[in-house]
Amino acid sequence: MAAITGTIEGVAEQVERLLRSLVPDSYCTAQEWDDRIDCTAWLPGGKEVVGEMISLSDVTEERIRETAERLRKRQLGINVPLVNELRKPILIRNRT
Repeated sequence: MAAITGTIEGVAEQVERLLRSLVPDSYCTAQEWDDRIDCTAWLPGGKEVVGEMISLSDVTEERIRETAERLRKRQLGINVPLVNELRKPILIRNRT
């Protein structure tokens, strides 16, 4: 599967659109300093998030779908291991 390309901000927007179509209460943040996209999802109750980081070189639709599935399971209370898990504290943007 082909990688999603463009500027890091553009890639983050594309990743977020796909991720949110699968996990509505999720967000992506471009981390330019580390060439990665952080994908996070709010857990029930809205006070805690979980997330995975995806290297720009690894951003594919398949990888995003796999991340979405793991985040969705976490939202359902299923404690699946995350790939490249973001550790606390997780920097997220404001909910909009």
